[in-house]
Amino acid sequence: MLRFGWVGADGGYGKEPAFLRALDDANETFVVDVHRTQSVWLEDPKPSVSAEPTGRNGRGKKLKTSVASVTVEHLVRTFGPQDWRRHVLRDSTRGPLQVDVACRRVWLWDGEESGARHWHLIVRREVKSPETIKYSLSNAPAETPHLRLAQMQGQRYWVERSFEDGKGECGLADYQALGWVSWHHHIAMVMLAMLMIAQARATHQPLLELLSARDVVEILKETLPRKPEGRDALLRRINARHQRRRSAIQSRYRGQQKSGPNQRKLLCRNNLGRFAEAPDANRLYPGFVRI
Repeated sequence: MLRFGWVGADGGYGKEPAFLRALDDANETFVVDVHRTQSVWLEDPKPSVSAEPTGRNGRGKKLKTSVASVTVEHLVRTFGPQDWRRHVLRDSTRGPLQVDVACRRVWLWDGEESGARHWHLIVRREVKSPETIKYSLSNAPAETPHLRLAQMQGQRYWVERSFEDGKGECGLADYQALGWVSWHHHIAMVMLAMLMIAQARATHQPLLELLSARDVVEILKETLPRKPEGRDALLRRINARHQRRRSAIQSRYRGQQKSGPNQRKLLCRNNLGRFAEAPDANRLYPGFVRI
């Protein structure tokens, strides 16, 4: 089974305490982004049962903390120059990527558990844009070096880049699945294609260090043998694509007719010589010429 070093996620997952607790309970290391409104404690809040009765019958038990919490945004405002360290995370096409990073051990409590969790707060500030700040939480071991925490936080860039390559070159988002089985089939084929591209790029390192996913796809299109599809098949494929575009345009105009009852209607030539009515279609969709 393929193991991973840690779990990375954006603020959409970081705002869910149950998700972070589940990872921590499973002994999975995580580095998860959180929103600037995330509440933390600078010392153990030591939740305890309130002495004041709660609930309709006055018999409820409500946990409360002995100290007040602060938002991560407010906490960072108190940081001084000595709290920030400048690190080079990696080399990029624009030169070394330098960021200012501050780390602080904080307590997290979700209002339900009997005890708080003691985790890392990792704060990243852009060197050329000090107002651009990123907040993350991590349950990495307390002795984890400062630079290592900064690198772990920055590694999620490659995950996002993989999604971009998958959508742009391998059709990751180009599906119309009606069920989970067909969706899994599509994603499996995309992952196999991306694995092949990754292997091709790794094989030609460091000789072709700028070789991209798009380069590999274009090389394959040029070198792989292809069966000529013929004139009729080409026309059918173009006609089908144009028909989808025309339907989308006509749908937009039908929606606009409600606000413009006096719109002109004219005829747009179809690929195969057919005609279809659409208001002012010549502005966006000129008539086709028969091939």
